Amino acid sequence: MTYVDSSFFLISWAGDVAILKLIDRPHYKMSDIEVLEAFRQDLISFLDQEKPAKIVVDFSQLWRIGCLSLGGAAVKGVLIAAKRRSERTASQWKFCGMSAPVRQCYELSRLDSIFPMYGSTADALAAF
Repeated sequence: MTYVDSSFFLISWAGDVAILKLIDRPHYKMSDIEVLEAFRQDLISFLDQEKPAKIVVDFSQLWRIGCLSLGGAAVKGVLIAAKRRSERTASQWKFCGMSAPVRQCYELSRLDSIFPMYGSTADALAAF
């Protein structure tokens, strides 16, 4: 089944690797519970429908504090929960394209120990 792109990410494939490019939507406030729940639902729906074995999350379009990537602990929690859910199918996750502030935020949260981080999509794909 083909999954339609969500309001929060665009989906492309490189062989068997799903590439989710997160989209910066300045008008979204990720502290808004409805927006956060919509992001979670889109991500879970994609994982449940497509069951990708390899996933690259591309942050290259996110750069502002307060955007999707830095929406606080709740957004990070959604990503962690999605990874846990996908572990049933032994999915591997990698992050790429993070700006320095976004990467620092994730490193300070120690998420780099859960999600390997790479400079580019090509680097992340090569790491599989």
